[in-house]
Amino acid sequence: MTRQPRLPPESFRELLQKNIGQQIYLNADDRHPCRLLEVQTDYIVLTSRGQANQPHQTYTVPISSIVSLQDVEGLG
Repeated sequence: MTRQPRLPPESFRELLQKNIGQQIYLNADDRHPCRLLEVQTDYIVLTSRGQANQPHQTYTVPISSIVSLQDVEGLG
C-alpha cells in the first residue's frame, strides 16, 4: 500500500476545519474513534471516549505529526 502525498499545511488545516465535530480515527491502526473539537494553526484538539468508568480524554496533536491523509480516517 502506498502512502498518499502530504498536503500543504494550509490545505490540510482547511480540510480539518470542515470536519470539526466529526468522529475520526487518527491512526488507521488505532480503532478508537475521536471527535475533532478544534483546529489551531499548529495543532488539533481531540476528545476520545474513556475506557469503562473513565471520563472522556481531551488531548492535542501537532498537525506536523500527521504524516498524510491516510493517518486520518473519517474526514469528509
